[in-house]
Amino acid sequence: MIIPNLKTILEYAQLYRNQLFVIKIGGEVLSSTALLNEIALEIGFLNSLSIKVILVHGGGSQITSLCQKLGYESIKINGKRITTPNILEAVIVSLNQLNLKILVALKKVNIKGVGISGIDGNSIVAKKREATINNEGEFVDFGEVGDIEEIDVSLINSILCNNCIPVVAPLAVSEEGRILNINADTVAGALASKLKAKKLIFLTDTPGLLRKENKSGLLIPFITVPELTILLEEESIQGGMRVKIDTCIQALKNGVLRTHIINGRTIDSLLIEIFTGMGSGTMITELKEADIYTQQEKIKQ
Repeated sequence: MIIPNLKTILEYAQLYRNQLFVIKIGGEVLSSTALLNEIALEIGFLNSLSIKVILVHGGGSQITSLCQKLGYESIKINGKRITTPNILEAVIVSLNQLNLKILVALKKVNIKGVGISGIDGNSIVAKKREATINNEGEFVDFGEVGDIEEIDVSLINSILCNNCIPVVAPLAVSEEGRILNINADTVAGALASKLKAKKLIFLTDTPGLLRKENKSGLLIPFITVPELTILLEEESIQGGMRVKIDTCIQALKNGVLRTHIINGRTIDSLLIEIFTGMGSGTMITELKEADIYTQQEKIKQ
């Protein structure tokens, strides 16, 4: 892949200094310790340029694996996991393990990380998701799954002010003190929106948003919200990617400047996306089609 040159990095660094990036790392990316160590190096590079980072992590593949070992049936509907009390226990165990794994990786590159969940400091208060009827007329109860009602970023801000990186696990607490499972993409988007982050970045196991009508699945490097809305209406985006796209659109409406979906399993993809005009994945903005800037003009954004 194309490695950013020093001059380009310095130009972008001036734009991003003291800005906040919210980066969500998917469970598939966290499956490899070697890969996580590489990502930690990239996060360390951002930190060295005085870019503030909040890490939010999922754990979907690890949760599914643990459920299989324990004999629990794990079901997802449109990318969202049905969380029974037994599965909630598996969620908690898996997320705690992954949170520690990320902290260790950061320590290896001399970055101070602080592991928290939405339960710590009542940072994320949620209510249990109400049961619904799906398109097939079936009754669906997501169980111990929550929808975010309130976010308190005081604890996260205090961590950032101490030059540490918050590593956030997607658990929340209800007003009654009930632990609830929250989609990690949703948590990342909500935090980015609340803190008006410069960027919301998803590190996934896919190159980005692909053109489904093309047999080769060509990457869409840049797309606007109006263009995305058409794809959503055509139901061209489904499952976990639909959740990410919905989150990106909501974050942009709430003041986040840029959102990105990139392949976290490709070395240096994060740095290439941030520090080159070409990028490595898909960038999504609210700009109208007539306002799309050229790759050369991305440096000004």
